[in-house]
Amino acid sequence: MIVGKHMLEHERDPRAALEAMLEMLAPGGSLVIQVPNANSWQALLLAGAWEGFDIPRHPVSFDATSLERLLESCGLVVASRRTGSIMEAAACLATSLCPWLDPALRQVRGVREHRIVEGLKDLLYCLVTIAMFPLILLELASESGPSIIVEARRATDAAPTSPAVAPLGETGR
Repeated sequence: MIVGKHMLEHERDPRAALEAMLEMLAPGGSLVIQVPNANSWQALLLAGAWEGFDIPRHPVSFDATSLERLLESCGLVVASRRTGSIMEAAACLATSLCPWLDPALRQVRGVREHRIVEGLKDLLYCLVTIAMFPLILLELASESGPSIIVEARRATDAAPTSPAVAPLGETGR
């Protein structure tokens, strides 16, 4: 299994990146790709403020259809598709709404703050993230979450799934 979690949207040539992964994929193996969902409620409501667009770091945006078309053009068949987790979705929305509170963004940007200010911002970010849960539950229930996760196999390997290689979600992984 090869996992590409939030990497394909950073590639200027995502097809070339997929083909490179396929060269490493063992026969019968699965490729699991996770990307921001450009057709999510968050993307549609927040437009340019949505964390998933993150231009210029994300030169490519995907929705479920465009991702599946790309995979199929590389000779892959989608075995399963789902959206990301509630925690990931809530953090994505909190970061989109309050990027100055996100601890990871503050660290990447080299923001230096007094420890008390840093701690208060971290606490506030957690509270904003938790406050997003009701909205996120609706978003995920509509299957329009902020990320798409697909498991794909080569078309030649897409025979019925064996118990040892169950689709995502059936094994708890």
